[in-house]
Amino acid sequence: MTAEPLYSIAAAQLDQQAGRAPRSLDFDDDYFHPNDGLAETRYVFLEGAEISPLLERQAHVCVAETGFGTGLNFLAVLHAWRDHRARCLAAGKPVPTLDFVSLEGRPLSLLQCQRAWQTWRADLGVEIDALSRVLPPVCPGFHLAELEGGQVRLLLLYGQAHQVLPEADFQAHAWFLDGFSPARNAELWSPPVFQQIARLSAPGARLATFSAARIVKDGLAGIGADWQLRPGFQGKRNCLRAYLPGAGERAAKPWPDSLTIVGAGIAGAATARCLKNAGFGNIRVLEAETGPAKQASGNPLGIVEPRLSHALAPEIELQRLAFIHAATAHQAAGAFVGPRGMLKIARDEATAAKMARWLTSGLLPSDWMQDAGAGQLWFPTSGGVCPPDIVRQWLEGVKVETNARWQAGDLDAQGAPDGLILLAGGALSRLALNAQQDAKLGSALGASKGQLITRKSERRLERFVSKSGYLLDDGQQWIAGSSFKRFAVEPAEREALWEARAWAQEEGQETQAVLQRLADLDASAAALDGWHFERAALRSVTRDRNPVLGWLPAAKDAAQGGADFIFAGLGSRGLSLAPLLAHEVRADLLGHMHVLPRSLRRLIAPQRF
Repeated sequence: MTAEPLYSIAAAQLDQQAGRAPRSLDFDDDYFHPNDGLAETRYVFLEGAEISPLLERQAHVCVAETGFGTGLNFLAVLHAWRDHRARCLAAGKPVPTLDFVSLEGRPLSLLQCQRAWQTWRADLGVEIDALSRVLPPVCPGFHLAELEGGQVRLLLLYGQAHQVLPEADFQAHAWFLDGFSPARNAELWSPPVFQQIARLSAPGARLATFSAARIVKDGLAGIGADWQLRPGFQGKRNCLRAYLPGAGERAAKPWPDSLTIVGAGIAGAATARCLKNAGFGNIRVLEAETGPAKQASGNPLGIVEPRLSHALAPEIELQRLAFIHAATAHQAAGAFVGPRGMLKIARDEATAAKMARWLTSGLLPSDWMQDAGAGQLWFPTSGGVCPPDIVRQWLEGVKVETNARWQAGDLDAQGAPDGLILLAGGALSRLALNAQQDAKLGSALGASKGQLITRKSERRLERFVSKSGYLLDDGQQWIAGSSFKRFAVEPAEREALWEARAWAQEEGQETQAVLQRLADLDASAAALDGWHFERAALRSVTRDRNPVLGWLPAAKDAAQGGADFIFAGLGSRGLSLAPLLAHEVRADLLGHMHVLPRSLRRLIAPQRF
């Protein structure tokens, strides 16, 4: 047991009195102007950083700030974007997408934010309601929230500037420098922070701040910014506007002419949805089966939960951030089916001891992971989601071709020379690698076969439970699973594999293994009649149990005709991992902001093999 939580962040300490701006007890400073915080935000930041002209001239806008605070600046930008969208739609013009990145060392809870937002509900009610549904918990790390159907993304970097900014990658067209007063929070206005701001800025980026202190002017001058004084807001003497060198927006990363996604499961559908929301529409999805979601993504119900390591290993950071994002996103979309929450029961004393370490590690906030008694943990934000329903929703409006098997050597997307091929076929992605790619990456990709058993029941489960197996309820039947047996997927046996389709066939030994796991979990449920084999499917796994996402080596070998990109290895956590990781695919393909820290991107890169 650690003396201090491994994952911890100081929550904001506030003085929140009715009728006045909240005041930070940590920095002895107000969060916004005591008279009219919204008007101050619009004057100092939106006007100072020229947000309206940015929205007018660019197809994609990225705004960043130092100091999320109550989220007022984001709410004001979101309001401006919604007004601009209405004008675009009325005029038949395309609507720009918006990314907003914000650093916060002492996050406010949702309740603290909501109390502050009451002042502006008349002006920002729609935006407040939208942010309330997706604001992440007070928990360190990179947290992504999607709004307005995915056209607006908010990336919150919870942590100290010197820790999180070097791990971030984006190109901001505008910056709001909105930390507490430099006299009270000098670290946030230090040269190292300004150097990171320069690194994370597009050429010609605009910067705005309420402060005209010498430390701010020197910091801006140190990164080559040309700063100008402006009259301050309501009695304040001055504020600042600045420009970084460059001729406006950096040349945009050239988008591919077209994209073919091989695989219509959770990974492929999440990718198609994410790219479509970004404005990229020339997508087709090839599915070898008769329809989408026929492999592991075809299970009648899946559980959204984190994979907690037997040790507090670095890769668990990926699992917890993805779980926080997925649980919030599925909740906002109304995707959860049946009772919320999952009870995790330890298999033995050793597992119970590990679970006790999870509880004290701070991996998840206290209202996301709770002590449920000896050897038990309760995850109240977990829940069941129907994967086929999710896949169909995500693929809406996307061209899907079924009974279409792609392999190395086939033409690129629609025969176009600049079309890209993205492998998202789960366990069968290995069959689409060319010989050079398969030499190393292919040997690291594997498959595991999982079987489910079900039982019709009019009695509904009050909660989902898991131990060595799990027991779920989709509203019509109880679902117990699952086996986890290695399954050989060899390229040399590609045709024979498809002909035999052994992965979809029941194995009596595996069914018995599932029943034994169910008996260990709930003997009374296992003793009931009516349990029968439901389905079997393949999961995509990797040697180190981490997903694989990124550009493939030897992608365009003329003789081999290889694919370009891969997104696979989600194991049994596709519902938890895919919603977040699809945004990393978007970052690599379209040049938009990365949503994972650099260390985690290295963890999932194909080159690690």
